[in-house]
Amino acid sequence: MYFHARLERVFLSMAIAAAVFLLYAVAGWAFDKDDLERLMATGKCPGCDLTGANLVHASLQDAILTRAKMADVVLTGAALFDADLSGADLTGAKLCNTRLFDAKLTNAKLINADLSGAKLLGARLTGADLSRACLIKADLTGANLTGANLTAADLTRAVVSQANFSQAKLSHAVWPDGKPCRAGSVGACRK
Repeated sequence: MYFHARLERVFLSMAIAAAVFLLYAVAGWAFDKDDLERLMATGKCPGCDLTGANLVHASLQDAILTRAKMADVVLTGAALFDADLSGADLTGAKLCNTRLFDAKLTNAKLINADLSGAKLLGARLTGADLSRACLIKADLTGANLTGANLTAADLTRAVVSQANFSQAKLSHAVWPDGKPCRAGSVGACRK
C-alpha cells in the first residue's frame, strides 16, 4: 500500500513538472498577438515579435518587418514582394515557395531556414546569415548575396544566374550541381 501511494506521488510530481515545462516552453515560443494584428492591419511592424506565427499564404507586399523576431515563423507560399526584412531574425523559418521578389533581407538571420522553392529574384541578402539554410530549387536570379554567410547551405538545383556572391562565405555549401564547395570558399564555390 505504501509503495503504491509513493508511486502515485512520484507520477503526480512528474506530471506537474511536465505541465509547468510545457507552459514555459509554449510561452517562450508564442508570438505577440497585438504585433500580428498590427502587421495584418497596417503592413508595418518593425521590431515586432512574430516568433512561431503561422502566416501561410499571407499577402505581405511592401511589409516593413525590420529587426522583427520571426524565428520558426511559417510563411509557406506567402507573398512578400518588396518587403523589408532587414535585420529580421528568421532562424528556422519555413519559407517554402515564398515569393520574395525584390525583398530586402540585408543582415537578416536565416540560419536553418527552409527556403526551398522560394522566389528571391532581385532580393537583397547582403550580409545575411543563411548558414545551413535549405535553398533547394530556390530562384536567386539577380539576388545580391554580397558578404552573406552560406556555410553548409544547400543550393541543390537552385537558379543562381546573375546572382552576386562577392565575399559570400560558401564553405561546405552544396552548389546547384549537387557538388559541395570546399572549405574556405569565398565569393565562388571552389570544388
